[in-house]
Amino acid sequence: MFQYIRSLDPEARIAGPNFSSYYSNHYRDFLQFAKENNVIPDIVSKDAIGNTGAAVGVIAIAAIVLAAAGALIMYRRRHA
Repeated sequence: MFQYIRSLDPEARIAGPNFSSYYSNHYRDFLQFAKENNVIPDIVSKDAIGNTGAAVGVIAIAAIVLAAAGALIMYRRRHA
């Protein structure tokens, strides 16, 4: 789906995974898959409606995304 959307509109902003609950391993697995398959979303999202732990989840997701972004930047610098 990612590649299909990009083929239709290379400038499209793609978001995901938009899980309804927060489990750090789900986000790690998603981001690892995205990295390995060159389908990293432009926006990492989470559905917060009805989730009492939404704020904690968003903060934790931000930490995971920042760590993944740092790793990606380092990877790109080494392979530039």
